[in-house]
Amino acid sequence: MPLAGQMSTACVPDWGYNNRMENDGKPRPSREEVRRARQAEALRANLQRRKQQVREREDASKRDGGPAGSGPVSRK
Repeated sequence: MPLAGQMSTACVPDWGYNNRMENDGKPRPSREEVRRARQAEALRANLQRRKQQVREREDASKRDGGPAGSGPVSRK
């Protein structure tokens, strides 16, 4: 999603609203800070997906009676 300053203003009837939102007394984060925050969020989401995959594999191996990871590996 684009930042507030990059979005179209065609539907914003009151410019004061945008100014108040951007100038709430907090300094705007630098591009590097925004990038790092986005990367951190992506890494957290990836870690959660990987943990869920491990849980699903362990559950499947318990149902099948074999050790975890003993089944065929499918790579995409």
